[in-house]
Amino acid sequence: MTHWLLELSGYHYRFSEGKSYRGAGEEAYRYRNRVSLLGLRYALNPGAGHGLRLAMQRVWQGSDARGSRDFIYDRSEWLPSIFYTFTGGAHTLELGYMGSLYSWDFDDRIGVESYSAEEVTEKVKLGYTFCFSERGSLHLSVSHVFSFFGFGGGNVRFNLWL
Repeated sequence: MTHWLLELSGYHYRFSEGKSYRGAGEEAYRYRNRVSLLGLRYALNPGAGHGLRLAMQRVWQGSDARGSRDFIYDRSEWLPSIFYTFTGGAHTLELGYMGSLYSWDFDDRIGVESYSAEEVTEKVKLGYTFCFSERGSLHLSVSHVFSFFGFGGGNVRFNLWL
């Protein structure tokens, strides 16, 4: 039997801080940071141990500070991913692709350390999970980052549910 799930998610975070100082030569400080995320995920399980997950996330971030260090920071990013899994008994194999299409701009209001970037980063992941009981599993994975022509990392995770 085929099962599927469609999920829409959203997240918004705001942080601000301000300080006032008394005394000669000391100035007030203010910092604000905002992060918003919107995600869409589709999961399909056509049966016989096969699974497919497609996702797209969009991230926006904006920060600014005045006082000890004046800057403005803006970031926007698209995060597409696709994962295929095959489960047979206690064994699961996973193959995934993750991408990042991002741009950011850091504007140092003094102009000394301003920078910006627009890039694409891509990563593939190969994972294996062994469920040795209903309450425990061992997961191993490696990944490769194409954009940097190098090893993307590895992961070993042991789960035990009590």
